[in-house]
Amino acid sequence: MDSQSLTLDIDFNVNKSLIHPLTGGTGRKFALGDVADKRGKNPHLLMEKINMGGRLPRGAYLSKEPVADIFFNALKEALTTAGFGLDENEPDLVLGASIERLNYSVMMGFARCMLQGLLQVDLTLMDVKEQSQVWQGSFVAQAGVGTGDVVLEVFYALLDNILGKICSDKALQEALAASTP
Repeated sequence: MDSQSLTLDIDFNVNKSLIHPLTGGTGRKFALGDVADKRGKNPHLLMEKINMGGRLPRGAYLSKEPVADIFFNALKEALTTAGFGLDENEPDLVLGASIERLNYSVMMGFARCMLQGLLQVDLTLMDVKEQSQVWQGSFVAQAGVGTGDVVLEVFYALLDNILGKICSDKALQEALAASTP
């Protein structure tokens, strides 16, 4: 970007109180595959600066590591916390992810403004032996804050929101609980 860009050090920890443990076990071991960033932008981009004056924005908020890596680590921590059967050695299945959208907008009120974010992640569960898709799902999270270091607060809230949805998704749990073919 340019000299007006700000690089942020992301120190995200999964809010474990938002991750509900599995109600049943998972029958099949799986590994996490790569997380693709399909936004078509700088992989470190969290948010372009927003200019409310009608001029073009200059600069951006960037993360030190790629957003896809941040999401991968957060997803792994959340799935482990929920009790999913991660097995990197000989998995039956591979759970891949792609970041489709990470957008922000400013909501103006009478005496306050709020930064709102939207994160969309698509997941695909592939059978390693059959090389076939077993399950797919799309998850959207929204979050907003109006005070403090809003860019990081919204990004962290988006991650917590979407991780909670993924870990509690019944269709994903059922796909992982199915007996090995």
